[in-house]
Amino acid sequence: MSTSDPRGALGRLGERQAERYLKRLGYIIVGRREKIWRGDIDLIAVDGRTVVFCEVRTRTDSLHGHPVETIGYTKQRRVSELAAAYLRKHHLGDCHARIDVVAVTLHGPSGRPLVEHYQNAFDSPP
Repeated sequence: MSTSDPRGALGRLGERQAERYLKRLGYIIVGRREKIWRGDIDLIAVDGRTVVFCEVRTRTDSLHGHPVETIGYTKQRRVSELAAAYLRKHHLGDCHARIDVVAVTLHGPSGRPLVEHYQNAFDSPP
């Protein structure tokens, strides 16, 4: 993906917003755009004793739907598979893990970015 790709730039901007938000909550970010197997995970964090795999979805506004609406079953399954592969690769099979979604709307109702965090958004790694 080229750096001049507007969707890629939008995604990276949303990921930075999500990372700042999670850090304010006390999460420790341990991976960004982590390449695993045949894909990547947007953010990997630690929340207490839990490994958290974060799928970040970004929209410029809410006129064309909520960012979460862009995550279908196929994407959910893919993120779950990538999370499981990460846990295996790093020998973390005994760790608690979950998959969260962070939805970023860059121009929220207040004119400022709106960040919404959904814990355990869909099935965790097997």
